Amino acid sequence: MDYGARWYDGALGRWTAVDPSAEKYESLTPYAYVGNMPVKAVDPDGREIIIILGRDENENISKTVKYSNGKLYNNDGSLYAGNDRFALYVKSHLTKLESLEDNYVREVVSSLASSCYSHYIEGNDFEYGGATTSPLKSANSANEGVPQGSFLNIPETEELFKQRLGKEGVEFSSTAIIGHELQHAYELDQGLKEGEYFIKNSADDPSEQRAVNFENRIRRALGLKLDWSYGNKEIPKSAREDISKKRSTKDDAPKSY
Repeated sequence: MDYGARWYDGALGRWTAVDPSAEKYESLTPYAYVGNMPVKAVDPDGREIIIILGRDENENISKTVKYSNGKLYNNDGSLYAGNDRFALYVKSHLTKLESLEDNYVREVVSSLASSCYSHYIEGNDFEYGGATTSPLKSANSANEGVPQGSFLNIPETEELFKQRLGKEGVEFSSTAIIGHELQHAYELDQGLKEGEYFIKNSADDPSEQRAVNFENRIRRALGLKLDWSYGNKEIPKSAREDISKKRSTKDDAPKSY
């Protein structure tokens, strides 16, 4: 049976290849299906972009849904039929990004959705909160180029987004800004931040320059005017990508571990 991330032999109750998420469950055999709990658990495709919908009194994550191929799923693998505002808000942006006429943008989002690492997206309503992306393991491992998951924190409504991150004289696009953060998540996923993670975020930061290029690919596909600035400063012309040219995630040459 084709589960997307791997093939499953129902007669054996085992995968026919190593589970790509195996390193997250070192105590289990990488060939076990759902931790040897097939009565209690399912695994629709083994892929994880996770939207956080709630936390308990101890700030532990208590409620999530997963995004895959334009749909939301509950943790048991069933199709999400709820109406959580933030879940539907994030879904709308992810599906829009996957539908754009830019192969690289689509590939980055699909790479995150098919990754063996978890990429969490959570909303915030903090007065001064913006949009950030952090490594799931540690800053040190990210700086060493170790592939890993990420944690994206974004304003939870369109109104907050525009209030906090809108720029004077620049047509606002929360889709482009979310794409900017997803580019950071993709680089963490692929281990592409080696030697860069501790560089101060600025227009001179190579990682932010790449994210601005990615954001402009989205703006171009949406028919919006390009914005080559990060913060209050434009990135150098030498760092600007020709976004009219096609490219692929294969060009990024991710490291092997």
